[in-house]
Amino acid sequence: MMSVLTRLLDLLFPPRESATLVAGATINDLHRRYAPGTYVVDGARIMYLLPYRDPLVRACVVEAKFHGNTRAQGLLGRMLEDYAGTTDAVLVPIPLSARRLRARGYNQVEEIAKARCAGRVDTTVLQRTRDTRAQTAAQEREERLRNLTGAFSATVDPAKRYLVVDDVATTGATLSDAHRALREAGAKYIELLAIAH
Repeated sequence: MMSVLTRLLDLLFPPRESATLVAGATINDLHRRYAPGTYVVDGARIMYLLPYRDPLVRACVVEAKFHGNTRAQGLLGRMLEDYAGTTDAVLVPIPLSARRLRARGYNQVEEIAKARCAGRVDTTVLQRTRDTRAQTAAQEREERLRNLTGAFSATVDPAKRYLVVDDVATTGATLSDAHRALREAGAKYIELLAIAH
């Protein structure tokens, strides 16, 4: 009876394509897409793990970010865990603005990090001091960089290593400004990681 009801509901209210992709995905599917790389923005070296252009990777990011999909958060969290296992750094998720956090109800980067690495996550290190437009609204690279300039402040222990994490990076403006804030606060050991690029 349940499968008939499920099929009827799916017919009347088709699931999102991204939700369907995530529902059928395994961690091995993401491991097969693992394609790490780096790029530099304003002197800050950014590491990334997965290609955002891949439909499954994009589906995981979209589901984790906009739909609070715990399966997607867990899959991306596992990729983060695999990378973070190579370092003893404190994981610092990029914070959302207070307005965006209220509207969404959660910070997807924090949820991704806590899905598999909860004991290493510190959400007090980096603070968003200025509400900015969503980076997706800024089209040009220079506009994205200007949009984030001075958006963060930090409180650090200079002896600790920090791994600043974002779910997806395009120009790297967000991670670059977070790097600036941690450096100005006195952090000496900073790594920047975008799960997807």
